[in-house]
Amino acid sequence: MNSLREKAETLDEQEDYIGCAEAYEQLLTSGKASTSDLIALGLVYFEACDGGIAAARRLPIEFERHAGSRLQEVLREAVTLDPSNCEARFWEMYCRSILLAEWNKRAFDDLFESPDYRCGGAFVTMWKLTYDDDTAVADAESILEDPALRKSSMGRTIASQLRAALTRRRLRDI
Repeated sequence: MNSLREKAETLDEQEDYIGCAEAYEQLLTSGKASTSDLIALGLVYFEACDGGIAAARRLPIEFERHAGSRLQEVLREAVTLDPSNCEARFWEMYCRSILLAEWNKRAFDDLFESPDYRCGGAFVTMWKLTYDDDTAVADAESILEDPALRKSSMGRTIASQLRAALTRRRLRDI
């Protein structure tokens, strides 16, 4: 494994957003970054440009702004590097939708239903549960039981969304 990748993953686990982003950016500059590395960096930036997380972690406003501007560039690069990667396309669409507050549910559904993509994993469960798919509840609860989930920005984002969706579901059922 690449030492920059290992460093980035360790710093992500420690929630050192600045150090993690720097390590991933160095990996990217080296030409050895994979699509997964670009997605991971994008999710580091996604968390870092969240005002609540940035304030709680005392991130400098300059880094928060940089994260917000760099986020979409990195995720677009992931899609360009591997156009058939469902996860890259999902996160690029999802983060853009959050930042712009413009949801196109049909585009996400088309992505998951397209024969051109093989979509699966925790991010798909997150999406399904967000839109009240009853079949996703057991998977979501199982995903949340995995302690490794919170070791990355992507995992923390997925865990946060799953917990929120399960809470909305419980409150709705009261």
